[in-house]
Amino acid sequence: MWVVALALVALALLPEPGFACPVCFDPNDEHRQAFLATAIFMTVLPLGMVGGVGIWLRKRLRRLDDEEAPPEPPANDPS
Repeated sequence: MWVVALALVALALLPEPGFACPVCFDPNDEHRQAFLATAIFMTVLPLGMVGGVGIWLRKRLRRLDDEEAPPEPPANDPS
């Protein structure tokens, strides 16, 4: 328990390392907007790539299933 208390005291006395990222706390709004846009891009890009591969695989498997399916017999038209 004393280790946790010591860690909390150390964190309370040394807040400067928490501001290590110069962009996150930059007062210039343009820099913060660029940081936010980059963070969003880096989050969405891998998700989009994984989703794109999943969609491509699904389409490819459907196309292969359609090619392997036997042709349907012609319908008898009594007229």
